Amino acid sequence: MTGCLRISREFIFTGLNNLKNHSILNDNYAEYFGFTEEEVEQMLKDYGIEAKMLEVKQWYDGYLFGDTEVYNPWSIINYVDAAVNDGNTGQIEERKYAAP
Repeated sequence: MTGCLRISREFIFTGLNNLKNHSILNDNYAEYFGFTEEEVEQMLKDYGIEAKMLEVKQWYDGYLFGDTEVYNPWSIINYVDAAVNDGNTGQIEERKYAAP
């Protein structure tokens, strides 16, 4: 669960008690803050675009939590969606969000 600030969750009426904080600074849960490289490789393979792994790594790789490298899930899902449904992986952001 995300979004419960420490001060608000300790309030008597939050309905949540005895939670434990797991931040990006905790190496034990680093792989859960995004997709691991193995998960991205598997997703690309599942959709038949495994040849795009180098491109994905160049554009969307960049988060390191402890010793764990992760990918932004939103970016990867949108990339795969565009590649599979539109056949276009180039300039995804510009194409989707360009002003008319």
